[in-house]
Amino acid sequence: MPTTAVTLRQLEYFVATARAHSMAGAAAVLHVSPAAVSLGIAELERMLDAQLFRRVRHQPLVLTDSGADLLADASAVLARVDELEARALARTAALSGTVHLGCFTTLAPTYLPRLVSAMADAHPDIRLEATEGPLDLLQNDVLNGTLELALLYGVDLRPGLAAERVGELRPYVVLPGDHRLAKRRKVHLADLATEPMILLDAPPSRQHATSVLAAAGVTPVVERVTQNFETLRSFVARGHGWGFLVQRPRDDTSYEGLPLAAVAIADEVEPVAIVVATAAGARLSRRAQACIGLCRTVVAA
Repeated sequence: MPTTAVTLRQLEYFVATARAHSMAGAAAVLHVSPAAVSLGIAELERMLDAQLFRRVRHQPLVLTDSGADLLADASAVLARVDELEARALARTAALSGTVHLGCFTTLAPTYLPRLVSAMADAHPDIRLEATEGPLDLLQNDVLNGTLELALLYGVDLRPGLAAERVGELRPYVVLPGDHRLAKRRKVHLADLATEPMILLDAPPSRQHATSVLAAAGVTPVVERVTQNFETLRSFVARGHGWGFLVQRPRDDTSYEGLPLAAVAIADEVEPVAIVVATAAGARLSRRAQACIGLCRTVVAA
């Protein structure tokens, strides 16, 4: 049985190492020596009588099952300590520290750079550490405490997550610039039912598109499947098919400079929510709360 209490410093070393996947990376973030991090984690493992990381020479550190369980609890403890420290400061004190935010891949180009700029302007002492990724990975990282927040579509969210709506987008179809329907203000999905479709296969995009099409009585003629948003647009611009998208760039041209037409859908289609996901019941730091407010402002702009 351990005779010494676990320290906040040890938990801080552990969480930083889990996020950096290396002790050297954690040491750089925390401005301490790698030896101090190594010693702190070794002591933590000894006191808990558990191996927290799988160590393979020249490979990133990977959490064991025990480590994954501890990460969520340790992150919650440190967030609670941050909150207590914040309450001890005057409410007018400047916010500082780091916010770990995830952003869904197709949302990132539109919102992430603007969000980082907005954070730098509003709270220059807060560093926004951003991770782009697919839906499953980001949800996992929020649930296990690696990320405090994630900017996602509010579709197919897992139990255990809380979601705060910060905006919404309306789905549309993207057509080649010279398509017969390109000049229409709106089109019915049935108007495209017999034409080849380029399908975006980046969860939850595929599931959402197929469910909307099914509700409109359309079985798509899928010509090609891609996991990349811009690849879909490039195929469409070259006349290989049409696409169903939610995120809309300001420029209606492909990477090659070929014209595209973004046309609204005449069928009754629900808008897709953009949400900030957090672990349900988590106590958010003031930094994280400030980040959510900025997400709302940036998405609405």
